[in-house]
Amino acid sequence: MKKLEFLFEEEHNMLHRCVNCGCLYTHNQREWQQCPKSNNFIDFHGNVVSKHQSDKHWDINKFVMFLRQK
Repeated sequence: MKKLEFLFEEEHNMLHRCVNCGCLYTHNQREWQQCPKSNNFIDFHGNVVSKHQSDKHWDINKFVMFLRQK
């Protein structure tokens, strides 16, 4: 538990959950990882982009407690 708290102190290590696919990812992973269920869009370089969208209602503390119970 203490190691997780130490890890999550830095913002770029914080876990997020995608609204579309339910996948867990960090801020850095969002930049390169594609979401299979997200709406695709074209960036200004002509590349197809489909990024994860963070679930604002997901609570990491509840998730850690759920994992602890298992």
